[in-house]
Amino acid sequence: MIQIYNSREELTEQQVSAVVKGYAASVLSNKRDRHVKMQELFPNNLSSDSKILDYGCVTGVVSQLFSEKYNCMIDGVEISQHELRKAKITYRENRTSIL
Repeated sequence: MIQIYNSREELTEQQVSAVVKGYAASVLSNKRDRHVKMQELFPNNLSSDSKILDYGCVTGVVSQLFSEKYNCMIDGVEISQHELRKAKITYRENRTSIL
């Protein structure tokens, strides 16, 4: 069981994944959100052979954006063990390596 955000409620891994993916879907649907605006900075010349380091990946939302857009290998690094665990739970099936 895992605590998420400032809640005292303990969540299962499936619930954590649903919360992180729900957050990602909500922010990416808002055209003014920083995650959406950040995509304007993505390079246009990346391919499936590219490798990206997402330093400070938090829950892996931006890492996932790169992975989906370019189908490339992503290494995500995060200092917060709490956020890192949520990222690992949510995106462990993808080409993203969360360190």
